[in-house]
Amino acid sequence: STKWGALASALWVTATMAGSWYLYEMSTGMAPKPGQPLVQIFPALGDLFLRSPGNVLVFGYLPVMPMVLGSAFCMVIGSLLTRPPSRATLEKYFSPPADRATVTAVRPPQPVTAKTALR
Repeated sequence: STKWGALASALWVTATMAGSWYLYEMSTGMAPKPGQPLVQIFPALGDLFLRSPGNVLVFGYLPVMPMVLGSAFCMVIGSLLTRPPSRATLEKYFSPPADRATVTAVRPPQPVTAKTALR
């Protein structure tokens, strides 16, 4: 992902959260009582936006579903349409294994037995 892909993803999430809030506040008066069927917020759009007793639904799903799918889509498209990060940036965060400091293995402590306790 590039920084522009990440920005596109964050902007999508921000927009869908604001839209969910707006639809929730706008449709508070038409919310069905518990046990009643879902209500279409915009009848001309069919079941695109539905109102349940406690939430706004998008095609029957909570708004987090289109939020996650849309943010992934925006990240991929934004990353494909913009210039990739420079070689220096990639090496800064993802250095090859040969350049990394070697980590020495630490041997786990041996259990104490009668034989080792006398040493």
